[in-house]
Amino acid sequence: MSPIAFWAIIFALCLIVIIVTIANVKQARLLRPLIQQVDLLKQSLELAEKIGGIGSFCVDNQNNNLHWSENVFAIHGRPLSKGPPQLAAAIAYYHPSDRSRVVETVNDALRAGKSYELKARIIAENGMVKKVISRAICQMDGDGEVRYVYGVFIEIAPDMPIMNSIELAENEITNVAAIPRWANG
Repeated sequence: MSPIAFWAIIFALCLIVIIVTIANVKQARLLRPLIQQVDLLKQSLELAEKIGGIGSFCVDNQNNNLHWSENVFAIHGRPLSKGPPQLAAAIAYYHPSDRSRVVETVNDALRAGKSYELKARIIAENGMVKKVISRAICQMDGDGEVRYVYGVFIEIAPDMPIMNSIELAENEITNVAAIPRWANG
């Protein structure tokens, strides 16, 4: 190889490196505002969860991974250091009387893409029974299969006005249903 050909190849490679570097810098400049916006949205979500006393979760249906926000860990009394449980272990937190309904509801979401709202009880790691509401929606993939189940998890404290109203209404319905009905005639 002649020295001119050698230096021509070196020059061409240097030029390619410079062009790629410039492209990466331009791309990084374009991506920086988007990354900042995503970070801001993430911080806003975390703050809204903290203020609202709710947590969020995501089930990846392809690999059965579960993601919990910090508030879902707190509601369950599970240390963050343990990481999120597997899906079956997460369902095991539910009160035995509620568990079969929860399994059926979650399976409908994972298999058929059914959104849900579920009121149930969990048993936290410290043994406390807590009333919760879980709401979820499903995201389908290109083949029409459930890819993700996204949801929120809300602990309903017994002293919350909405909980008292719900329980009063449930008690009224139960009391009215218990009144004997007399046939006309």
